[in-house]
Amino acid sequence: MMDKMFFLKEFFKKFYGWLSKPLTIAWVGLISIVLISWMGLEYYTRKHSHQPSSQAFSIHFNGEDLESFTEMPQSAQSENTAQLPHKADHSESHTDPLPSVTSSTHIPEIIAPIEPVLAQTPFTPQVREVVQNYIAEDLIENSHLGPLPKINNQGHTVFQSYSQPLRTVSGPKIAILIHALGSQPQNLLDSLGELPHEICLAFLPYTKSLNAVIDQARTLGHEILLSIPMEPYHLDLQDPGAYTLLCGLPAAQNIERLYWSLSRGAGYMGVTHYLGNKFISQMTDLLPIMKELKKRGVFYFDHNNIATTMVGALSREIQLPSVTSELIIDEELTPEHIQNRLNTLEGLALKNGIAIGAAYSHPLSISQILTWVKTLKGKGITLVPVSWTAHPREF
Repeated sequence: MMDKMFFLKEFFKKFYGWLSKPLTIAWVGLISIVLISWMGLEYYTRKHSHQPSSQAFSIHFNGEDLESFTEMPQSAQSENTAQLPHKADHSESHTDPLPSVTSSTHIPEIIAPIEPVLAQTPFTPQVREVVQNYIAEDLIENSHLGPLPKINNQGHTVFQSYSQPLRTVSGPKIAILIHALGSQPQNLLDSLGELPHEICLAFLPYTKSLNAVIDQARTLGHEILLSIPMEPYHLDLQDPGAYTLLCGLPAAQNIERLYWSLSRGAGYMGVTHYLGNKFISQMTDLLPIMKELKKRGVFYFDHNNIATTMVGALSREIQLPSVTSELIIDEELTPEHIQNRLNTLEGLALKNGIAIGAAYSHPLSISQILTWVKTLKGKGITLVPVSWTAHPREF
C-alpha cells in the first residue's frame, strides 16, 4: 500500500513539473485555441451557410429508379392539432408538420445544372391539352445554375402555360395540393398514378432527376409546383436542407438560393414553401422573394394558412398570382382527423362554392384522399385544378 502511494506521489510530482514548463504551457494553449476556433467556425458555418450534410433516400416512380432526395428529420413531426378551418396559429411554439422518411445515401451539396427536354413543335394553348409535358423554350432563361423560368416576349408566363385550361364548371368545387413529394419511401410515388389528374403535386428540389419526375407527373395531367425550402421556427429541430431561404440573410443571397431550387427542373407552374412558417411571416425577408417570383411569372401557393403569413398581403400588393389553402388536411396524422378535415373541406365548398386544401405526402394522407375523391361525384362536388382557384370568377 505504501509503495502504491509513493508511486502515485512521485507520478503527480513529475507530471506537475512537466506541466509547469513554459513550452508545455505554450503547446496546451495553442491546442486550446485551435479547438475553440474550429468549434466557432463550425457554429458560424451551420448558422449562416446552412448547408448541412443531409441524408437522402431513393424513390421509385412508375417503375423507374430515380435519384435521391434529402432526408427530413423524423423529430420534426407536427405538434399542431387545430380543428377549425380558419387560420391556424402556428406560433413559435409549434413546428411545421413533416412527413416521416427512411434514409440510405448522401446527397451531394452541389448539383450540376439541369437541361430541360424541349418539344420540337410550336407551343399554343390548344397543343397544351394534348402535349401535357411540353417545355416551352421561350419561357426558359439559361443561368449558371440551370434553367430559370421567365416571362417571354409576348408576356406569357409558366403559370399560364403549364396550368390546366379553364373551363366552366357548375356547383361546388374543391382543389387539392399534395406537397413535399420526394420525402417518402421509394414505392410511394407509384400511387400517384391512381390520383386524379386535378390534384396538384409539389416536389422537393433535391434531386438530379427532378425533370424525370415532373415529366412523369405532367404526362398524367397533374399541375406541378416546387416546394422551396424556407426557414421554419425551431431550425435546430426542423432542417429543410441545403439552400434554405433564411431570415436575416441578405436578399441577394436568398435570391441566389431561390435560383438554385428553381433551376433544378422545368415544367412547373409555381412554387410553395417547404416548412417556412418563420420565413413567410417576415415581410422584409419574404418581399424580395415574392418580387422575384412575380418578375419570372411564377405562381405561389400558401399551403400553411398561418395567422402570421404575409404571402396573401404581399401577393395582392405586387399583383403576384397566388392562392391560400383554407386548411391542412393532415395536420394531425390520424385517419379520424384526416376524414374530419376532408368533411370540413366539403362543407366549405358547399357553403362558399369553392374550397382549397393541402396535404403532406404521407402514405396515410394519400390513401385516404384516394378513397375520398371517389365519393365527391355522388355529392355533387367537382375536383378542380389548383390554378383555377386563382381565377374564381372565370369558371
